[in-house]
Amino acid sequence: IAHLWLIAPVLQNGDGAVYNEQIEQHALGIRTPHVGYMVLGIVFNAVLPFGTERNLNLMCLAFASAGAAAAIVLARKCGASWTAALFAGLLIFGIRPYLRGAVLAEVDGVACSLILLSLACWVHERRVAGGVLFGAAMLVTPLSSLSLPALLFTRIGGKSANQSVARRLLDVAVLGAAALVGDGIGGPYEY
Repeated sequence: IAHLWLIAPVLQNGDGAVYNEQIEQHALGIRTPHVGYMVLGIVFNAVLPFGTERNLNLMCLAFASAGAAAAIVLARKCGASWTAALFAGLLIFGIRPYLRGAVLAEVDGVACSLILLSLACWVHERRVAGGVLFGAAMLVTPLSSLSLPALLFTRIGGKSANQSVARRLLDVAVLGAAALVGDGIGGPYEY
């Protein structure tokens, strides 16, 4: 809510103008690997009553806020006190690229938030939800794949060292299958 005053009907770059046009025309597979961002933009643009620029900026703020909430959940899971966890959630907005992605429509902020949400689900042993969210992040931008090691090498339920190899492989298989299903919804990309 504190960042709502920063929301304005402005574009961050030239890609924003192209993406807004594609969102308005519901053109999902043209000139972009960011089909997930387009789908989310279409939904938010249909639901919110403002112009496309402001609607997408509000969408990014909503996702950034969800990512901050995921940071709080992750901090608590790592043993932080409620005070420290809440501070971590607020502090994430102090990271300039995160704040910029929160108030100006950009795929990176949405992807970062989805990755944080995926990781929060993963550490709480919600493998399918974590996989679907990771697949959604991959649809927003394929660069999300660079965060895969964070999921694969993070302890699940605090017992990674004691888990059998078979159980660990099952966890990864479930996450991967859910991510592929989530990512497969977008279909092939056209450039």
